[in-house]
Order: sequence, then C-alpha cells, then structure tokens
Amino acid sequence: MGTAVKVMEQGAITLIEKPDDHNEMIRAVMRALDMSTELQRQAEFVADVRARRSSLTDDEEQVLVMIIDGRPNKSVASDLGISMRTVDRRRRTVFEKMQVPTAPELARLLTLVEQIEKSTDSTFDTPASSSI
Repeated sequence: MGTAVKVMEQGAITLIEKPDDHNEMIRAVMRALDMSTELQRQAEFVADVRARRSSLTDDEEQVLVMIIDGRPNKSVASDLGISMRTVDRRRRTVFEKMQVPTAPELARLLTLVEQIEKSTDSTFDTPASSSI
C-alpha cells in the first residue's frame, strides 16, 4: 500500500507530496486549523447538551423520550401512571434543563447532536481507530 493511502487512512486532512509552493502549504495548514476549530466547537456543543441531559432525573428522562416521540401529555400520564399535572411539571422542567422553549426545539436539538456525533464518528473512523 502506498504511503499516500496509509497517511489518508490515518486521518490526514490532505497530502502535499512536494510543497514547491509554500502558499499551498500555508493554505493546507489553515484548512486543517479551521477544521480543528470547528470540530472543537462541535465537541463543546455536544458536551454541553449531554451535560444538560445528564442533569435530568430518571422520571424527567422518561418524559423527554415520550415528548420526542410526539406523545400527548394524556398518553404520557397514562403510560407512566402519573397525573397530568405531574406530566406538565416534568415537561416544564425538561424544557428548562435542556434550555429549549418547545418540544420541536427539543427534538431539533437532540437531532442536531446526533448528526454531529455521526459526522464526527465518520470523520475519525479509520482502520486504525475503529479497532479500539
């Protein structure tokens, strides 16, 4: 297997075989820095959302899952064996802790985190790292 293929499989951003043009090298480094900054920003965002979600109690987490599933409060109350008032209170607490105003915003937030995690996993999914 060629050196270029090995380097790219191990996560290189680009490969400059003979940098005759130093500007090309600078551009490649700048692209790598930009990519690194964006990945760091995304990692911080995901960590923040995970921290918010981990602050939920088990009961609040159950309600969150049912909210995301689009379940009406009456159905949530029935399935969990709790009152509508309790569902309303837990729902408000979930929105407060997750820092979103509505169920669609909660769904959007969690979907965005899932997409970032998938794209980050595929960015670093190399033969060397996938066996770890």
